[in-house]
Amino acid sequence: MMKKLSLLFILFAILAVLSPADNTLSLSRAVQVDNSEVIVFEKWIPFPNKPGWGYRIELWLINSDGSGLRQLTYDHRDTDPTWSPDKQHITFARDNRGIYIIKYDYTEYRRVSGRHRCFSPQWLKDNRILYSAHIGPEEEFHLKWRLCEASLDTFKERIIDVKLPGVFSVKVSPDELWIAFSALQDNIYIADTDGIGVRPVGKKGQLMESYPLEWYPDGEHLLIVQDTHCLKLNIKSAKTEKVGPVAECNMSWSPDHSRIVYEFNNQIWLMDASGRNKRLLAKPGNGSQYKSPDW
Repeated sequence: MMKKLSLLFILFAILAVLSPADNTLSLSRAVQVDNSEVIVFEKWIPFPNKPGWGYRIELWLINSDGSGLRQLTYDHRDTDPTWSPDKQHITFARDNRGIYIIKYDYTEYRRVSGRHRCFSPQWLKDNRILYSAHIGPEEEFHLKWRLCEASLDTFKERIIDVKLPGVFSVKVSPDELWIAFSALQDNIYIADTDGIGVRPVGKKGQLMESYPLEWYPDGEHLLIVQDTHCLKLNIKSAKTEKVGPVAECNMSWSPDHSRIVYEFNNQIWLMDASGRNKRLLAKPGNGSQYKSPDW
């Protein structure tokens, strides 16, 4: 009997020593799912019988072949969804409540910023999320926007001072060396991802009432909206060329840069990177709208 107890005691001791190492090992070897063909987008749903109440905005996922349509968030106003670099999580802005992250399978959901009105979160490989937040001291509403950062290591938020109020529509370059943003409603600016080396693109007033939507894969051009025009902007020369109607301007490239997903007529469409072979991917019903796809 004593021999059996001794053996059991030794076995439990071995398990106690091995368990932490085994847990750590299992986390470090966690299998990642290939989401390279999964697109996230907003679904705008009107409140029934309450036309003045606006929309409820949910996040949905769909595969690039049109299969696997599924809901990701519920019963809020969730906007600006963006994939993490490893395509395992999505960051988004919620109402006036801040920036959130959620895993593609609905787990690991949490708020990572202060409770502000926020827009355009961008997830970097160094575990930071950059975004614009409405926390400035100015009296005018549009000047209160600041460039902010949330660390996913410390879960702390800080303002990145770029010496400009009214920072909006933050977009990170493909190589994650630069950010583009609009400010003061008078131009588009470039800086590094720490907010250093801020410079305008072109002359003052050249890009009035414009904002960036997406970087081109070459990292040398921006897709921007100015007035009713969708333009391709060279960030060095500030030369622009018309891309198409603004109604088709909200687009995102596939990870291999061969295809583009875009919003048109409140639907989700696909086309080749050359602009050919346009095809409908997802069409909403019951007065709903599909918007802001991210690949």
